[in-house]
Amino acid sequence: YFTFLTESRPKNFGNARVVRNLFEDLLKIQALRLAEINPENLDDDTLLTIELSDVEEAVGATFLDEKEPELGEIMEELNALIGLESVKNDVLQLSSLIKIEKLRKEQGIASLLPALHSIFYGPPGTGKTTVARLMGKILKSLGLIAKGHVVEASRQDLVAGFVGQTAKKTDKIIDKALHGILFVDEAYSLVPSGSGNDFGREALEVILKRMEDDRDRLVVIMAGYPDEMNAMLDSNPGLRSRFNRYFSFDDYTAEQLTDIFSTFCARTDNIITEKEH
Repeated sequence: YFTFLTESRPKNFGNARVVRNLFEDLLKIQALRLAEINPENLDDDTLLTIELSDVEEAVGATFLDEKEPELGEIMEELNALIGLESVKNDVLQLSSLIKIEKLRKEQGIASLLPALHSIFYGPPGTGKTTVARLMGKILKSLGLIAKGHVVEASRQDLVAGFVGQTAKKTDKIIDKALHGILFVDEAYSLVPSGSGNDFGREALEVILKRMEDDRDRLVVIMAGYPDEMNAMLDSNPGLRSRFNRYFSFDDYTAEQLTDIFSTFCARTDNIITEKEH
């Protein structure tokens, strides 16, 4: 638990204060547990023992929920998604590359972990957010980010209407995404065509700076339609160079949409009869 805390510490991390607070919480939890036991059965060892269940109750809200399945289970979840074959292959290649580079590093061999900031090309409803969440789990299971959570953001979440407020608003969102993924959908809305000095450009500049300043604890994924995303990437000289991985999400076919519908039916125990199929 303390390893998790140090790897995912925010700027206001309390260090020893956190330990003291945890210890005091444990004593309270221990006391409540012991109060349920018949006093005749309370010997010295019982009174002086903090049990694993006490610790799990104390840290559960922030730690136990952070644990994710093993990489193999996550890849099975990815492969179970309907369609997205090219995306699945790209994610598999990325995870394999990361695994090998980590092994090289552990063996003292020169290695270079791939850049993780990514662009997701595709229309709405094609699985971009779902894949981003799975990527968060994958990167956490590989030890590259401590939490693996995904913070979704749109222009509305990042851009303010007054001078000097956009940077603060954007920084606040990024702080929430640290040790995980910042997922900006319809990212091209930050630089609408003909917008001049739109505040969205300020938000984009802040994101670029934080991508560099927090490169070891932040992954940024920007998503949207291909043409609009390419126009956005060309709008800033340093933007395209920050993203090294590109994933294409295509529209689903009629058959795939039917399979998705059937999946929803199966999950809710609804049955499609042969006559109405």
